[in-house]
Amino acid sequence: MESASPDPKNEPAMPPSVGHMMSPTDPDNPQNWPVQKKIYASAVATAFAFAVAFGITSLTVGVQGVMMQFDVSMTVAILGLSLNLFGISFAPIITPHLSERFGRSPVYLVSLPIFALFILGAAYSKNFGSLAVCRFFAGLFGGPCLVLIEGTFADVWSAHMTVTYYAFLSLASYVGAGCAPILLGYVVDAKSWRWTQFVTLMIAFAAYLLGIGVPETYPREILRARARRLGHEIKLAKAESGVTLAEMAQTTLFTPLAMAVTEPVVIMITFYLCLNFAVLFQW
Repeated sequence: MESASPDPKNEPAMPPSVGHMMSPTDPDNPQNWPVQKKIYASAVATAFAFAVAFGITSLTVGVQGVMMQFDVSMTVAILGLSLNLFGISFAPIITPHLSERFGRSPVYLVSLPIFALFILGAAYSKNFGSLAVCRFFAGLFGGPCLVLIEGTFADVWSAHMTVTYYAFLSLASYVGAGCAPILLGYVVDAKSWRWTQFVTLMIAFAAYLLGIGVPETYPREILRARARRLGHEIKLAKAESGVTLAEMAQTTLFTPLAMAVTEPVVIMITFYLCLNFAVLFQW
């Protein structure tokens, strides 16, 4: 006689995503939201990340125009790409601290407009120095949108959906960066290199319009906002990214740097990502 198959109702439920501090039965918990609200929050995060990633490679198809207008070499001209990526590299260091203290929505809604302003500055640059500076700060202020998407997806989707939502959030940045050279090649032929930045600005503006009403998804900030609304005091656990400057630097700077040279898995993943970026941004 065959043994009865286990009843899934009797199996223990998987815990909510790591870092959630709200009860699984709390109606304000983003994982209890209606599916359309979850999809909207995820779509906004995807659109913001897509816009910033689009901006990374947008200038690459206009490099020849930059060289001719500013009389610089290819090596110098590609600084528009390199400095943008360098600015983005600061995002994993600063974004966790901002998110822990202000939530995700304010960071999204502040960083993308500033990113757009520097993209506009790059489009109207009168010399190469101003172009390089604007591209760097566009990366610096746009970078949080590329970092926060993972947190937003983890906020609204349960651990059961991890494999599925990682597939989607990974596409946002890679598709954005991959689409820019393809689409803008036609634009540069018809207009000039400056239109690579104008089109990026249009995409950022469209993403911002989509995200104006995005709800806060970070449980820590939801609890704070609810306590303020009800006039209650609330004591939350210590911020995971640290409280003092020393703790923050240790968590998001020194520990990752140490892991990058001491942890075999991290070392291999780092080399793999280097290969991905080399292929994606090759000349």
